[in-house]
Amino acid sequence: SSSSSSSTAQSPFVYTFDDALPLPLLEQLQKAFDSNSPFWHEHGYGSPTTGYFSYQLPFPLPRTTKPNLLSLTIERVYQNAVLQMPSLKEAKFCEWWAHSRHHNDGHSLHYDYILSDGKETRHPIASTVTYLQADCGGPTLVTDQTMDSPLSTVGFAVSPGVNRTLCFEGMRLHCVLPGREVRSTKVKRQRQNIAP
Repeated sequence: SSSSSSSTAQSPFVYTFDDALPLPLLEQLQKAFDSNSPFWHEHGYGSPTTGYFSYQLPFPLPRTTKPNLLSLTIERVYQNAVLQMPSLKEAKFCEWWAHSRHHNDGHSLHYDYILSDGKETRHPIASTVTYLQADCGGPTLVTDQTMDSPLSTVGFAVSPGVNRTLCFEGMRLHCVLPGREVRSTKVKRQRQNIAP
């Protein structure tokens, strides 16, 4: 690809990449996950009966299938992130999901994890957020707190930016802060992002 991203280390465990995706890929993602895209309706997104949902793929991605929008996105996010987090070379799976949130909607503090068959807590090596739209909504807050550490003493707020990828150690407590109140309520703005 002819485009290149720029990396900024926010801390030893939080990184951002601007111009993260080639523009043609970004534009296709913006169209695929636009607020009017059938993706949201077909998945029952926002319904209290649906809850959160995601997809898991083996990683590295199989080379036997033709590259598609998501596989190209996952590969590019990986190429950026592994430069700052070499431990990603050990990844065996990739989980992805997408969100479309109103300006004042945040996402509560949480850890990314699953429970193994033996009920052991397993965190991803890294968690990422790639902003497809960024004209509304608040920053993503990543703290230094883990399930095994004392209460957080440090947090890093990363503001949304179109074509910005945020990458952080998957064991960290994090959330999305709501956007600041806007005076006009005539336009219900939404922000889309994808997390491969």
